[in-house]
Amino acid sequence: MRYLLDIKLRNAVYEFQYLSGKTGFKSISKNRPCCIADNGIVLGVNDACDKFNICAAEPLNEALLKCADLCNEEPKFDVLKKYSVKFFDICSRFGLVNALAFDECLLEVDDVEITDIYSCMLDIEETLKSELGTDSFVEVVDNSEQNINPYSASADWSAFAIQQLAAELHLKLSVDNAGAKMFSVQVSDCDGFIRTIDRRVELPFNDFDMICFIIKNMLDGETNISRITVNLYDIHLNREEAKTSPKVDSVAKKYRKKPPWQYQKYNDLLTKTINANKLYVYDNLAEYLKYNPDNLDFNKLCAIAEKSNTRRLKLGSYYLSADYAEKFVSLCEAQKSNHIKVLINGYIPFVLLYHIKEACRADFYYTNLDSRTVNLIEKLDALSPYPLLDLKPADSIDYDFILSGTPDVQYKSKYKVFIVRKSFFASAEKDAVAKNKIVQIFDFGEHGINGTYDQFVAILTDESQSPDTTEVLDLEDNYSVIQNQKYITDDKLPCWVLYRNDKFDSVYSKLEFNIFNVCSSNQIKQRDYNPRGDIRVISSACIDNERNVNVDEKCKFAQSKDIDKYDVFEYANRDDVFFAAANGTALKIARKPKGCVPNPSTVLLVPKGDVAITEKDIEFLSSPEFKSFYDVALNHQCFTLSSGSISQYFLGKTVASA
Repeated sequence: MRYLLDIKLRNAVYEFQYLSGKTGFKSISKNRPCCIADNGIVLGVNDACDKFNICAAEPLNEALLKCADLCNEEPKFDVLKKYSVKFFDICSRFGLVNALAFDECLLEVDDVEITDIYSCMLDIEETLKSELGTDSFVEVVDNSEQNINPYSASADWSAFAIQQLAAELHLKLSVDNAGAKMFSVQVSDCDGFIRTIDRRVELPFNDFDMICFIIKNMLDGETNISRITVNLYDIHLNREEAKTSPKVDSVAKKYRKKPPWQYQKYNDLLTKTINANKLYVYDNLAEYLKYNPDNLDFNKLCAIAEKSNTRRLKLGSYYLSADYAEKFVSLCEAQKSNHIKVLINGYIPFVLLYHIKEACRADFYYTNLDSRTVNLIEKLDALSPYPLLDLKPADSIDYDFILSGTPDVQYKSKYKVFIVRKSFFASAEKDAVAKNKIVQIFDFGEHGINGTYDQFVAILTDESQSPDTTEVLDLEDNYSVIQNQKYITDDKLPCWVLYRNDKFDSVYSKLEFNIFNVCSSNQIKQRDYNPRGDIRVISSACIDNERNVNVDEKCKFAQSKDIDKYDVFEYANRDDVFFAAANGTALKIARKPKGCVPNPSTVLLVPKGDVAITEKDIEFLSSPEFKSFYDVALNHQCFTLSSGSISQYFLGKTVASA
């Protein structure tokens, strides 16, 4: 009897790269969340990511919000190809293989009785586990239901659907070193109708940005979308790169204050250079750094290398400003000696390394650094006016000084510097760092590391001493303050508060915190808007600084029947909950009128349990006193109101009115 089996490897992208040994994950604790990501999309994760609910196909920026110190690296397509071939070879012993993807296939098995098919499936799973080292799923399928195009991807419609599809197709093409010339997009609308749109391009390519561009253009004008499937045909192996590319917009800074003129001009120049030369493609970037055709100064070359190398992150396209690197090196207590032995653990801004080299003639070693980044540094070395970095692989356990993008370092050193996002202050990893003396904390502020909504700090620790005092340095406003370490890392607070002072303590002592649940409205899509709707959809622009919701021409409308399936609709006709801007620097809160729901720029604050919120409480949350307290509580960073966030926790009410 003939059976058709669908064989799918579990988490193949991550497992293949981990098993190959060509990764920095081998030296990282298995309890540390790690992922493979490319073009801002997570492609594979380890088991530790389950704790944070991080999974493949989600945007990397959302994964980083769930776990601030998620370790990620790019996929190695040669490794995936090698293991994919081995996977198909093993499966071919059991029958005829039809590839669905590099990690999935259909297997035609003949002359197997119905009583033996499940034993055969178990045998396949055990063979793959023993010889390939990965788990798999094997099930009997109906041939008529299968799409055997190996260059196909499907996704439910969302804000990130196109990027998700492009990342999956880019991965499949890159593993085979192939390019596609024919696109077929199948669109399913909310009424069950299916439409197919075809488009042919002149040259075969697998460039992520071009795939996004083609799909977006094919969907131009489409609004009623439920699910989308993209099939690629006319596949060319060893493809020739397309010679043209659409203009790629710079990373949006929707919620960020406009930076000072000099930073804006500098960033615009870098973005223009990157887009004009397609430097977000690694080979183009390496070639550009080799010849420097625009005769840029070295600091600009470092910034372009960083900005292009981090562009694969949705939060990314960021770089460290050279003047901030110079400030850090001149003030850092760990760099007062010459000829020190420095270990780089993971990605560290290039310009910072060169300033350290010039200041103390350090010898640099590296670990957990991908080959592309090492190659870029070698290209920069050839143009550097500074002493050459001359990176070498880590060759011992002990170093004078360690620079790391994560506190999880397996090497020993008197001094360690961790360059992390400020969200680290509320993470579980902070407790281990607080056990040692924190010598200095460098706050890069809003413009130290440009191109990302997040703000970064550098934490200098001395493991040979016990906690005492800590110097907090604001590199943006050029001032410092000496704090008691246990005072700013107080475990009674939900996070570290670097600029804690008497005024902060005064407000903190009279408030009751963690009184709201946050309900966001990311479910409401553009297709839900209807000018004849009976429910107003409120944006953050409708909330003024006087705690009023302005129901005017800025509002949009939706039909109850179209949005009653969403969580926020439960509160549509309630007026005992509150609107608040979801992101920003200016906290705006107002009582919600009936007949309204929030749009994605706004959230609902829902009082917990029997907590009663009065107009006096809302007035206090809008007062200069509370806003000053809130700014210190968030360490001078913009807030993002979401469930479980520190921004949510510190919205409090006076105990007297509780």
